[in-house]
Amino acid sequence: FVVEVIPTNDPPTVIKGTWENSAGEAKQKTVSQSRLTFDGADSLPEDDYFNLTLVGFDPDGDEILWTVDTRDPVEKLSIESSRMQFNYGDLQYVPTNDELGANFINVTASDENGTEPMTYQLSLYVSVSNTNDPPELLDVGGQDADTASALQFTAYENQWLNLTVNSTDID
Repeated sequence: FVVEVIPTNDPPTVIKGTWENSAGEAKQKTVSQSRLTFDGADSLPEDDYFNLTLVGFDPDGDEILWTVDTRDPVEKLSIESSRMQFNYGDLQYVPTNDELGANFINVTASDENGTEPMTYQLSLYVSVSNTNDPPELLDVGGQDADTASALQFTAYENQWLNLTVNSTDID
């Protein structure tokens, strides 16, 4: 008798992620239960460059197609796509002060081989920590402090020079 084995299309998996920040620090994390977590000692400071390289494997040897969704599952936050780039499992991201706390990035690895595409969902949990940003000087004595030229004021001998200083602090 003859047995014919018909191959099936198996889904790809994401094995690990290696991240690096602007200081050149790099860490490797293993995917656990379809989740990568960056919190505590691994949290991302706001305004710091973050690069994550995901390593995927397809048991059939099919090409892996990567997509990313930055919408929080409970609709609390959506990371602006202008600050995030994602190509072939390589994610670059610079979190801002607006994204302090928990953020979710959902990554899908899929292959298009077979009658039905096979997918693997990976949830990235990213905790963004605050960094102390310097205050911004807005104006001094009614003059815009954001000019390229020096501010000029007239002071008279034996008289106080009173100026109002306006500033803001994003923190």
